[in-house]
Amino acid sequence: MADLKLNGVTPNKDQIKLGFVDVLEIKYRNQKVWPPAILPPGQVGICNLIWTNENSSIRDTTSGGIIPIATDATEFYAQHNAGLPVAAYWQFDSNNSERGLLYNQFAARLIQPPTGFRLPTSADFTTIFGSTCNSSNPNQNRYGTSPGNWASTLTDTTELGNTNLNLNGYGYAVLNSNAVFFIGDTLQQRAWTSSINPNNGVNTSKGITTNAISPYLTNIGDVVNGATMANYIRFVKDA
Repeated sequence: MADLKLNGVTPNKDQIKLGFVDVLEIKYRNQKVWPPAILPPGQVGICNLIWTNENSSIRDTTSGGIIPIATDATEFYAQHNAGLPVAAYWQFDSNNSERGLLYNQFAARLIQPPTGFRLPTSADFTTIFGSTCNSSNPNQNRYGTSPGNWASTLTDTTELGNTNLNLNGYGYAVLNSNAVFFIGDTLQQRAWTSSINPNNGVNTSKGITTNAISPYLTNIGDVVNGATMANYIRFVKDA
C-alpha cells in the first residue's frame, strides 16, 4: 500500500482540504494511499491485502499438533514420506532461523495462521505482482528486501524494498531420493500458496527471482511440483 507524501512527508489528517472541507481519504487506482493504515509491527498493506512481512516460524497446526523441525534429511523424509507435516531451517542449521522455516506441503496445509490471516492463494500473489497494483511491473523490486540476500545479478535496485514486504533471496529446498537439496540462495524466494494444481493435487508456490536475463527482480509463475519441494510461508488477509 503506497503512502501519499508531500515534499517527502506524509501529511496529517487535517492538512489536506478541498476548499474549506477536510479530505478524509485519497485513492489511486482503487488503492487507498492516504491516510496511511496503521498496522501492527510485522504487517504491511498492499493493494487491499495485509501481509506478514517475515517468513513464518509457526509450528502450531489447525488440529492442535506441532510441526516437527527436522535436523537432517532422514528425519525430514520420515515425516514427509508418511504424508505428515515437517519443517526445517536452511541447511538444517538453527543458526539460520532468521530466514524462517521451510515447510513441506503437508505442513503448509495444516499450519495455524495468525488470527485473521490465511495462507495466500495464487491469485493473491498475482494481485500484487500485476500491473494494476504494481505500476512498475515486471519489475518486482518493491517486494524485495533492501539490501537483502540478493546476488550481483540484481543490478537495478530501483524501488527495492519500498513496500517492506521483505521477500528475500533465501532460496527453497528440493526433495529427491531421500535427500534434501537447499538451492536458490541469493537467487530466489518461494512461498506456498493454498491453491491446488488440478493435474497432480499438490499445492503450488510463487515467489520472486533475480537472474542474468533481467537487471531487476521478477516474479515466478505457479510452481506446480510441490510434492518434491519445501518452501517458506507468508500469511495474508483482506484489508
